[in-house]
Amino acid sequence: MSKSIEQPLLDAATAARVTQLMGRTDTTTETYMADCERCLGAYFNATSGAFAEGLPGPIAAHLDSVEHRAAELRSALYALPDELTALVDLHLLGAVAKRRLGHDLDALTEPLEDLAAAIHELRAQAKAEASLGPEALFERLLRALGSAYRNHFNLLPKLDPRQPFLAVLRATLEPVATRDQRIAQVMGDAGMDKLRALFG
Repeated sequence: MSKSIEQPLLDAATAARVTQLMGRTDTTTETYMADCERCLGAYFNATSGAFAEGLPGPIAAHLDSVEHRAAELRSALYALPDELTALVDLHLLGAVAKRRLGHDLDALTEPLEDLAAAIHELRAQAKAEASLGPEALFERLLRALGSAYRNHFNLLPKLDPRQPFLAVLRATLEPVATRDQRIAQVMGDAGMDKLRALFG
């Protein structure tokens, strides 16, 4: 298994170029670049085989920890009602306070069960999609970059020559074009068919 991509993929010069293309100087470009950095990192990790078992190792370990702690908390919460009843019987806790605590416990246990189910579904989906081929992964990368453009600049990612999307996309991908043949192809006219298929 290849190592995860850890070093930054996009630099200040790229952010400056995107800022120039968009004609704005606010922090929108910074948040756009951060999203693109995450998308590119995930793409390179996936194409290098780092996701071959589904989730990348650090994320899987973090989810393991969350799942374990949630299970421990659920077990502790399930034991509390009997313990609270015993305190009421000993007149150490009033019935009103017991009802309040019982309500709070009910409000906590269901979300914890939902969290466990969501983690299970996430693992299953990641494992099922680990077999995606490089071309499908590349299409997902381009769509994700298009979504980042739409979300941060509030513009549709369209190949309209009057709009900056194509120039911004290519400026974003230019620093990593030498690392991936598909990215290099999309930087020139040879990649326009792919872009038209995705963005019209």
